[in-house]
Amino acid sequence: MASILDDPLASVGLRGTPRAGGPSSATSCSTTRPLVLRSLHKAPDRDLPEYVYDPQRQIATNLTGQPSGPYLKKTGLPRREPTPTATAATTRAGAGKRCSEVTVLVLAREFDPTADAVVGALAERQVPVFRVDLSDFPSRLRLGAELRDGRWSGRLWTDHREVELGSVRSIWNRNPSSYVFPTSMTAAEQDFAYREAKLGLGGVLASLDVLWANHPNRCADAIFKPYQWRVAAECGLLVADTIITNDPASALRFVDRQDATITKALGPSGITEDGQQKVAYTRRLMADDVADLGCVSVTATTLQRFVPKAFEVRLTVIGDEWFPIAIHAATEGSHTDWRSDPSALTYKFVSMPVTVMDGVSRYMKHMNLAYAGLDFVVTPDERWVMLEANSGPQFGWLEAATGAPMAAAMADLLMKGNA
Repeated sequence: MASILDDPLASVGLRGTPRAGGPSSATSCSTTRPLVLRSLHKAPDRDLPEYVYDPQRQIATNLTGQPSGPYLKKTGLPRREPTPTATAATTRAGAGKRCSEVTVLVLAREFDPTADAVVGALAERQVPVFRVDLSDFPSRLRLGAELRDGRWSGRLWTDHREVELGSVRSIWNRNPSSYVFPTSMTAAEQDFAYREAKLGLGGVLASLDVLWANHPNRCADAIFKPYQWRVAAECGLLVADTIITNDPASALRFVDRQDATITKALGPSGITEDGQQKVAYTRRLMADDVADLGCVSVTATTLQRFVPKAFEVRLTVIGDEWFPIAIHAATEGSHTDWRSDPSALTYKFVSMPVTVMDGVSRYMKHMNLAYAGLDFVVTPDERWVMLEANSGPQFGWLEAATGAPMAAAMADLLMKGNA
């Protein structure tokens, strides 16, 4: 999840250091490893290519100055023509220039090909962009904000450009990295400075009455899958029977009622162990898992009825534009969790049932999200079952694979703002 506040769980008192020891029924288990971590795989290599960040174009380039992101080259659907806006500036803000025209604020890391594609689409539309990563604060990004008559005014600026807060039309909360402080500060000082930056810079931006994609408070709500599933059901979408428990007996009773059961993580499923990055994919429970469910007790454990699938669908909603793409898996592992084998996947646009479209519309409105990525299983008898919704979804890989004009749609959404 992308959040300007970086740690939405802190707002509900869930942040803290786990304590070791204490009474636990996990001692009857052969291991204290959480159930979902019993099967770990080496995480895909994500080494960044060599790149240079161009502060004038606000994109990452290779060492020859060409855009480094593969998502800038599309195949498949034709690109849409840029839509000029009457209020957009005809010249872009350069080094040392003040951007007083309506501006799109992009919070993103320096190397982010999808962000590059959207920034490029906004440039085609002659819309000024102020792109920055939160790791630039406080060393390279400066803030000067004043509250007068109940409204915040002021500016953000770097060595290359600046933007007046009152000219910001929309904010794309695109998975920025966190604040970085001088190593000369003690750990306690850095913790304090982090909180002040999060609540200061983050708070000023969160208070702006502009289009957010998506607002950090909405992201904080939407991160909780149990909440997602309840809201989805209330909106008329199908969801799978699920238990979240740390009681092995309750887990066993649930498993006994299902034809097949999967276990999954409620949050990011990657861990670093023995110096290696590993990931726990969603998987079906095997006989040895069922015979040894004591490890359910070490934390909240999620078990879910396995939904038979013909294929899965990633629906990317960007404002009023919807991109439902079927994901077909060619291997057993990718059929259970397509993330486990991306090379075995093929993609195809698919039509959505009206009832599902209506349910998604109600879900987006209830969650107050400007864009989202919703994952569905489509069963052999054509029922659509919602698995989860991501309030800060990746979509560049789908655009690269299908040609779906998602970057253009995001640019249009940000350009329009709340108009």
